[in-house]
Amino acid sequence: MLYSVGDKVIHFNGGVFIISDFKVMNCGQNNIKYYCLTPYYNDTSKKNTLVVYVPEGKANELIRPLLTKDEAECLIREIKEIEPIWFNDMKERKNTFDDLVGTKKLKEIYTVFKSLYVQQEKLMGENKSLNLLDYDCLNKVKKGIVEELSISLNIPLENVEKYLIERII
Repeated sequence: MLYSVGDKVIHFNGGVFIISDFKVMNCGQNNIKYYCLTPYYNDTSKKNTLVVYVPEGKANELIRPLLTKDEAECLIREIKEIEPIWFNDMKERKNTFDDLVGTKKLKEIYTVFKSLYVQQEKLMGENKSLNLLDYDCLNKVKKGIVEELSISLNIPLENVEKYLIERII
């Protein structure tokens, strides 16, 4: 897929980015065209200069267009029916969740989110919390989901998590 300056995309490492520019850089013997991505949700109190360079030839592996409103609503309806998964063995859980997120399939990513969120709520009821690996995974996955749904569903960023939880849990 070809993208244009100004397009909003999801980077598979999490978060919404805007294509701010294209650059051709010499990498050894070849000139390679890169998409220059900047975070869509920038902390304006900081001089955030993050730019992510995505080779045009790898774009389909690393970025994708945002969901439309209809696609987002359909996905949320599907996720409601999925049972959370959990493995007591931390290594097995980490490997499984990494594999699911690594598929880049939205249903799998939302399954990881739902599973970790349900476990976090259960632990909070016992005055406990997720371990650091699970907590980091939840926050990484949640960041991309919340940012994308905010734009796709036209909901303020701070209201998306509540909206999502009410519909999938």
